[in-house]
Amino acid sequence: MSTSRGNESSRRTRQSRNGVRRQSSSSSRRGQGGGKEEEEVLEEKRRTRKKRRRKGRRKQSMWKSKRERSKMRSRVRSRREVKKVEAKEEEKTEKEEERCERMQTARRSSTGRWVGMDTQDEVEE
Repeated sequence: MSTSRGNESSRRTRQSRNGVRRQSSSSSRRGQGGGKEEEEVLEEKRRTRKKRRRKGRRKQSMWKSKRERSKMRSRVRSRREVKKVEAKEEEKTEKEEERCERMQTARRSSTGRWVGMDTQDEVEE
């Protein structure tokens, strides 16, 4: 978009070349020489461009782009996987600890008596 001053000068040259001065009623009432039609057209264009831009912005905020959506999906997926892995690891460590405890309590002496004081293991035996 060039400045309004530039537009006015170009309009003036065009009118002088044609030798005919077009005037809309509104411009003549204000005492401006020269046609208002081109300016009106430009204003209309500007307005429609603004509207289009606004629509685009609204659309963007409502729906994320494909790339954004895929990013979000992968993020969620990775978070889920991490949670699963952590849960599995925790389960493993718990089982390991339990087994270690059992081994500790279940050591028999040479006489065949329990060394540990775990009554549950004695009941199982």
